[in-house]
Amino acid sequence: MPNTRLFLLIALGACSYLIYQQWQIDYGPAPTAPTVTGQNPATPSAAAGIPDVSSAPPAIAADDNDVPVPAVDSAPAPEIIPVDDAQTIRVVTDVLDVTISTRGGAVVAATLLDYPVKLKQPDIKVELLSQQSATAFSAESGLVSNTHPSADHSQAFAAEKFSYELGSSDELVVPLTWRSGDTQVIKTFRFARGAYAIDVQQTLTNNSATEWVGSGYQQLVRRPPPQVSGSAFSNPERYSFLGAGLYTEGNKYEKFDFEDL
Repeated sequence: MPNTRLFLLIALGACSYLIYQQWQIDYGPAPTAPTVTGQNPATPSAAAGIPDVSSAPPAIAADDNDVPVPAVDSAPAPEIIPVDDAQTIRVVTDVLDVTISTRGGAVVAATLLDYPVKLKQPDIKVELLSQQSATAFSAESGLVSNTHPSADHSQAFAAEKFSYELGSSDELVVPLTWRSGDTQVIKTFRFARGAYAIDVQQTLTNNSATEWVGSGYQQLVRRPPPQVSGSAFSNPERYSFLGAGLYTEGNKYEKFDFEDL
């Protein structure tokens, strides 16, 4: 029993000492820093043996012409892909802002007027087709023949005017004309109110004695899409499909990516 009391007294004393030490840390007076008089405290450079720069000779001012100015990093302006010497025709409807090139009658730009890229930036609209170098995307069409000159997407078409607006009409017709010898092709674009589909009709007139033999074609031409990284929230395009879709009676929707095409 006496041994137990002695042990308890020792434990109580140790606890009291530890409590006192912790109280001193939490509530005791903070130690005052020693005051250094008669000299400046050593700087880290002096302590490390590095010479004091204050004793170095003053720098000689250089002429402004001798000082190279570093280039400022900035994002380059988007490059517009030239379409030779072709002119462009702008067509504005109630839902579309379209640019057609006289080079082949290709649709080289198309903007959705009712769909902004971001809700907080309503003036920046979604571009389906574009001439910018990084995302160049156009819709081409033409007629090719092995008996007569071909009115393909490389040929120069003539336009009646270079600006069209739907206004209060329900339909807008934009004709382009191509001639070579006795062959004439009129490519007609039709825009309807509220419609995103553009009807393209190619009318061939052959005034030669030789039968015209050939076929028509339509194609979407674009540069490989840039690689998009990040999460689905920061880059929604990462999970969107880029490619072609085909609709048939047997298969309502079939996708083909660019590698397959």
